[in-house]
Amino acid sequence: MKRKLVSIVVVGCMVCMLGACSNTEETDELSIRTEEYVSPLEDVVTADTTTVADETTQEEQLPVAESQTEAEGSTSETDSVDTSVQEEQEQSESSEETQEEQSLDESSQEASYDVEMETYYKANGTTITYPVISGWEDEFSQDEWNILFKKFAKQEKKIATRNKNNDVTVNWEVKTQTDDLLSLVVIYEEDLDGTARPYTYCDTYNINMQTGEKVRLKDMADVSEVATTLLDTENYTISNEDLKIKDVFSYSTKGSGSISEKQLVHDLKGFDKSKSNLLKKGGYKVYGSSFMEDDKVVLVMDVSYSMGEYVWITID
Repeated sequence: MKRKLVSIVVVGCMVCMLGACSNTEETDELSIRTEEYVSPLEDVVTADTTTVADETTQEEQLPVAESQTEAEGSTSETDSVDTSVQEEQEQSESSEETQEEQSLDESSQEASYDVEMETYYKANGTTITYPVISGWEDEFSQDEWNILFKKFAKQEKKIATRNKNNDVTVNWEVKTQTDDLLSLVVIYEEDLDGTARPYTYCDTYNINMQTGEKVRLKDMADVSEVATTLLDTENYTISNEDLKIKDVFSYSTKGSGSISEKQLVHDLKGFDKSKSNLLKKGGYKVYGSSFMEDDKVVLVMDVSYSMGEYVWITID
């Protein structure tokens, strides 16, 4: 009896053990299945979610990229326009600077010396100026001419101070200033006590800046051509537009206004000489002085008071 019970117990234990083993195997097998099927699903879902997210991100990024591209394009165009405008401004400024430099160069090439007007005397309605040359390489000639100009101013001061009612104005003007020629015009206006009316006259001084010598009309132009121009053409301009050339000559020819070409050539050779010396020598009907302006010869001739006392005749 005891042996049967033991056998039954042993058999029961074995059955239990087998059942436990079977349950363990099923549990392990379920766990394995779970691992085999759940993990791939999670991966797929994760992958799909990631793919969708990536696509969404890419779609969101595309407009941003396009916007950036457009912005960069716009910025590039703006930069291009700004650069173009800046280049034009720089070119304009460069051109202006070049023109200014050329202007300065041309100005500096006109003359290597200076001419300034100084006031010698000013009082009681009188103003007397005179030119002063400086920087001329020929210092000897420079001193000689400066002394002469100052002497003229001194003489005019004497005239002005003889009577407190005398008014004298002396004004100089530079007409040509180069390293070859200096042309000066001086206008005297005198209103002297005891005279019937004021008196105005014009004189000129031309200097050869290479030699220091005085230059006259015959040195600056062919007087034969000047005579032909005055008598046979209209290639000249008179400062008083109401006058004809015969009107101008009439003052010197005592009203006739008629003069031969030969006589005129002779007289033009005497231009820029002292008027008193010409009258003393005789044989001169027309007299005057000259200067250069804008590369043109200009004659200065006396006329009557009603005509303006003097005229300028520019040979065109």
